[in-house]
Amino acid sequence: MPALAASRIGLFRLGTAPLAVVSLCVVAWLVSSVRADEQPAAEKPPEFTAEQTAAGIELFQKHVRVALAHKCVHCHGRDSTEGEFNLTTREGLLRGGSSGPAVTLGNGKASHLYKLAARLEEPYMPDEGENLTADELAHLERWIDLGAPYDKPLLEPDADKSPWTERTVAPDA
Repeated sequence: MPALAASRIGLFRLGTAPLAVVSLCVVAWLVSSVRADEQPAAEKPPEFTAEQTAAGIELFQKHVRVALAHKCVHCHGRDSTEGEFNLTTREGLLRGGSSGPAVTLGNGKASHLYKLAARLEEPYMPDEGENLTADELAHLERWIDLGAPYDKPLLEPDADKSPWTERTVAPDA
């Protein structure tokens, strides 16, 4: 028993310092874990209904595909991807380029692509050739509002361009 009594006395000699240190450590740990929880998570893209997606695909097929293919793909397509931006596929559109995301899904007017095409921000696009018309800009904005869906890539995959006499035929053909 004397050892136990001595250890209790030793604690009293130290006072509340060890308790204070432990308390401060616990508080610091709690504060740091709360701050970690407060950090914004990666923004989840908006979800679109089947009707919105269908309307977006229809708009893409009738209007947007033609505008992008004729006025954008020559600089932002398969062989040429200026600004590291290739919009021939939806994945490329969503990835964006060296200046960041190209579209803000669900908000066409806030999208970088729209602002450049509407000549609201520089560098104006397209930088060569005809600008997008007011109708094309309206279609582009609405398409992005609907989630910017593609029905298929803007360009077909490269076909085998070798002469037919040099092509290999699959054994099961």
